[in-house]
Amino acid sequence: QQLQKNDYLQEAARDEMVRLNDLYLETIHLIGREDDQGVYLAKLGSKNSVGLRSRVGGKIPMYCTGGGKALLAWQDLPWLEGYLERNALQKFTENTLADPVALMREMEVIRVRGYSLDNKEHHDDIICVAAPVFGPDGRPVCSIGISAPAYRFSLDKAIGCGSQVMASAAAVTAKLGGTYPIQGV
Repeated sequence: QQLQKNDYLQEAARDEMVRLNDLYLETIHLIGREDDQGVYLAKLGSKNSVGLRSRVGGKIPMYCTGGGKALLAWQDLPWLEGYLERNALQKFTENTLADPVALMREMEVIRVRGYSLDNKEHHDDIICVAAPVFGPDGRPVCSIGISAPAYRFSLDKAIGCGSQVMASAAAVTAKLGGTYPIQGV
């Protein structure tokens, strides 16, 4: 059943993943949640000479990745509190938010802004921007985002992509029969 759900999400997201890949030439990820980890559901590689090593099926921490934080930010508070109790927040880089209070503040910022950023939080040389995709029940089912090496994808550039990533997330949400709850899209 999980595979069928992932296939359905990939099919719904395909056009928007291609659109973002064509627009920015960088790696596009579709990330889902499996228990307390993010999992790569789909990937379109960079059209630039240097790509990323991520692989479909690979797991990532949610609290320090763009796609993971996009999913975390829209979980209900009891689930988020349980997540923080169950998971030690390891510091991968000097930018990793390993303090639960700071991470909860970041979740509030993400909900207001509408998209998440990973400013070299999981890897010293990767920047990501991602937005949540919602199902018909109003819950986040996956995230769609752009990831790239920091030397060609600055934080400012990632922020500049935020509205397009949210537009893609809203389009995928509509294909899934959901309503996109974030204003300004």
